[in-house]
Amino acid sequence: MKLAYTLIAGLSGALVLTATHQLLHKLFADAPRMDLMGEEALESLSDTADINIPSDSLYNITLAGDIVANTFYYSLAVAGAGKKSIMRCTTFGLAAGIGGVYLPKYVGLTNAYSDRNLSTRLMTIGIYVLGGFISGAVASAFRKS
Repeated sequence: MKLAYTLIAGLSGALVLTATHQLLHKLFADAPRMDLMGEEALESLSDTADINIPSDSLYNITLAGDIVANTFYYSLAVAGAGKKSIMRCTTFGLAAGIGGVYLPKYVGLTNAYSDRNLSTRLMTIGIYVLGGFISGAVASAFRKS
């Protein structure tokens, strides 16, 4: 598959993941707040690197960084997946969701953003699985055309 198609498929999943996340946290009190976790991580990195990020730019930079990182992650899942792109990308999404729930506490981030209760955990995993599924479906559609 061409690199451009791989990146478009990855971007599709990343955009759906981000849009779903933004919608969920407006509708449900228990929704994951990966945006706040991202801001926390970015602030920590900027403090370590002695870089000043204006607080009014923090959210937008975090959102853009999430989209870029998730695009590359899902594109990696698409690359070399062949006819099994939907299954492979969905599995990558599942792995990312489980990691999003259980890994933050091990890297010094507030785990409650993704692990507050069962609903939060399931939504966290679900949005990453959805992003993976979309990436795989887009890749599959490119292969058929």
